[in-house]
Amino acid sequence: MENLKKNLDNPDYVIVDLRPDEAYNGWKIDEISRGGHIKNAVQFPAAWLNKVRDNEIVNLLEEKGIKKDKNVVLYHSKKEAIDKMAQKLLSLGYDKVYKFEGKLGTVLDLKSISIRNTFFIREPSK
Repeated sequence: MENLKKNLDNPDYVIVDLRPDEAYNGWKIDEISRGGHIKNAVQFPAAWLNKVRDNEIVNLLEEKGIKKDKNVVLYHSKKEAIDKMAQKLLSLGYDKVYKFEGKLGTVLDLKSISIRNTFFIREPSK
């Protein structure tokens, strides 16, 4: 598969940071070596899934550019948050969802990020 680093500017990819505002905006939390987010990543805090109604979630996803025709790559420092968001996206009809479950510090530093560090949840519809 393509190297994620090469696709950071690819309009067919949307990288979604599921962490809280503090982490996305640069605070060091969860024992990560640095704060901030991957270049061009959009923020969609996983906590919203517990606080926002499903119909509003659909609108928020669209507003953030998280669309069904995109390759959606999810990341967070907690696997449970990634799993929960992935399941929500699948239930909403998203086909191309990837979960990053590697070392998050590597992701933020962009040293050796590749889709190999992610896994595909479900084969896209043909």
